[in-house]
Amino acid sequence: LLRFYDPIVRDDELGGFNNQLRDDGTIYDKNTKHVVGTARYTVNYALASMLYSEPAHKDLCAHGVKFLMERQLDHEYGGFAWVLNGHTVQDGDKWCYSVAFSLLALANAHRAGVEGAAQHITTVHALAEEKYYEPVHGLYVDSFPRDFSAPAAYRGQNANMHMCEAQVR
Repeated sequence: LLRFYDPIVRDDELGGFNNQLRDDGTIYDKNTKHVVGTARYTVNYALASMLYSEPAHKDLCAHGVKFLMERQLDHEYGGFAWVLNGHTVQDGDKWCYSVAFSLLALANAHRAGVEGAAQHITTVHALAEEKYYEPVHGLYVDSFPRDFSAPAAYRGQNANMHMCEAQVR
């Protein structure tokens, strides 16, 4: 899996990773940056760094953390932008799923020794607790519009399942 991704995954032009790949490994969309893709690649390279002790894997993990916190984080409204087109927010909906995957990425980056990951965990966990957690139900809200104006009526278990997974790390 790593041999498939390594030659093409890192995007030094826009930052983060090339998320949109064909089965043959060619990039079909360089501009779209999905927060879950960024987080997943970051997790993958954190685990690879711990398993294989390759400095390049730790570097890719740190690259993912940087993009996640500098670009995928919505500096205008808070939370994580669901999808970027280049550096522009294309879909700004705020999904708890994106917070959970970001926490998972940061926790694994911290375990892999990426500098600054622990501080980011604190920031993102505070976001989860302040914006998404509903103490009356003991559960996390699934999503909000970009400006966090009102929670979506839908309540599913996906966000809560992934928050549990992220917090175990």
